[in-house]
Amino acid sequence: MLSPRNAASWLIWHAVIVLVACFSLGAAADGTDSASLLFESYYVPLHKITRFAPTRIPDSGLNWKMQDYLRFSDKEPLNFAGKYTLFKIGCGTNCVEFCLIDRTTGIVHPGMSFNTFFPIDYKGPWDFEYRLDSRLLVVYHSRGFGDPVLVDYYAWDGTAFILLKTARVS
Repeated sequence: MLSPRNAASWLIWHAVIVLVACFSLGAAADGTDSASLLFESYYVPLHKITRFAPTRIPDSGLNWKMQDYLRFSDKEPLNFAGKYTLFKIGCGTNCVEFCLIDRTTGIVHPGMSFNTFFPIDYKGPWDFEYRLDSRLLVVYHSRGFGDPVLVDYYAWDGTAFILLKTARVS
């Protein structure tokens, strides 16, 4: 049983943890802190995987084309968040989609698809940016032909991508 003094210390300590967690999540969610949008801010340690688990292609949640391409994905290298393969394919004219393959379990996490109709004179960054040692995914895309180029910043939380910020590039 906690003494009144220990109970008060326990409450104060946990209140501080909750406040720090809330402040951290708030800063990342609103995207105003540019330091939070660095790959280093979402660092993950690399997993030592000696043998990839076979890709477990789900029966639903992915379109037919992604399911077909995943049949050939078992040798794709690790490239995202320590233990995942970010697997991209084209999904039509100026369209790209992706999913994540957990190489320790073989589980496939459906991703998203993006439009890549960039203006003809656009010379800036395009496609995806990601690193093996980070949970941050940066995606350059547009919403339609002639629309401005946008950049989305996502953080992988282990089960889903959380949108941190969207900014206009052009």
